[in-house]
Amino acid sequence: MVSMDSANMHLASLTGTRVLSIWGNTHPYMGFLGYGQSMDDVIQDESFYRSPKFRFWKRKKLETENQLFSEYFRGNDF
Repeated sequence: MVSMDSANMHLASLTGTRVLSIWGNTHPYMGFLGYGQSMDDVIQDESFYRSPKFRFWKRKKLETENQLFSEYFRGNDF
């Protein structure tokens, strides 16, 4: 299953379903990763610091997440 950090990821985790999770403002290291999920299935941009205090945050967030998503799926078989 492909999901952002949401209830869908957590519900899938309860059934033992593998989830490819896409992360934005939250971080799986803070305890938000679904139960039993692997960090190998996490898409997270570690180099881009997201914070509402930056004026360009909303625009950059979307650009960055779109770029991450397309780069990750290039060459990966699921």
